[in-house]
Amino acid sequence: MITQNIVLGSGTKYPLKGILTLPDDLSKPVPAVVFVHGSGSSNMDEKVYKLTPFKDLAEGLARHGIASVRYDKRSFAHGLKMLRDKSITITVKEETIDDA
Repeated sequence: MITQNIVLGSGTKYPLKGILTLPDDLSKPVPAVVFVHGSGSSNMDEKVYKLTPFKDLAEGLARHGIASVRYDKRSFAHGLKMLRDKSITITVKEETIDDA
């Protein structure tokens, strides 16, 4: 398995740290998935206590030949900045959809 740090939205108001996880065999094109957060402010691993479901899924998919991208949710990485920005209304669009 190959992991590579990435930044989604580099150069934008809200850049997000992420990880690209690839299978070892890249001799041919591979399918890929993008993990999209649900409710709550979460990091790229969707960490809750010691559980890291997005990381676990990404690693399992890579072992089966599937690449994935996961990234910090905007409200996790920039929550205070978003609350202070009076030019935006925070809805599911701004918090999740725009980044996905």
